[in-house]
Amino acid sequence: MTTFIKTILFSIVAFFAPVGLIMMTIMLAVFADTITAVALTKKKFNSRSLRIGLISKMISYEAAVLLFFLIDYTMINDAMLTVFSVPYVLTKIVGLFIIGIEVISMDEKIRVRYGDDKGVIQRFKNFVKSIKKIKDSI
Repeated sequence: MTTFIKTILFSIVAFFAPVGLIMMTIMLAVFADTITAVALTKKKFNSRSLRIGLISKMISYEAAVLLFFLIDYTMINDAMLTVFSVPYVLTKIVGLFIIGIEVISMDEKIRVRYGDDKGVIQRFKNFVKSIKKIKDSI
C-alpha cells in the first residue's frame, strides 16, 4: 500500500476517533440484544440469517453515528459548546438513543418470554424505589 493511501486512511481514522467509544458501546448493545434474542426465543436461527441481520443492524447504526458526528462537527458543535460544556452533544444523544432502542428491545424479549412484570426496565425501577426507601429510612 502506498504511503499516500495509508496517510489518508490514518487521517480518516483519527478524525473519527472521538466517537470510537460510542461506536463500541453500540456494538456491545447490538451483540447483547442478539444474544438475548438467540437465548430467549424458541425459533431456530441459522448462521446466515443471524449474520445478515447483525451486520445490517450494525452498519446502519454505526453509519448513523458517523453521519451525526459529521453534522455535529461541521455545524452544531460550536453553538452547542456555548450552552453545554460537553463536546459533540448531538452525537452522544444519538448514541444514547440507539442504545436505548437496544435496551428496550432486550426488555421486550425478556417480558415476552417471562411475563410482563419481569422486564429489565421494571426490575431497575423497582431497584431504584427500594434504594430510595432505604435512603429515606436512614
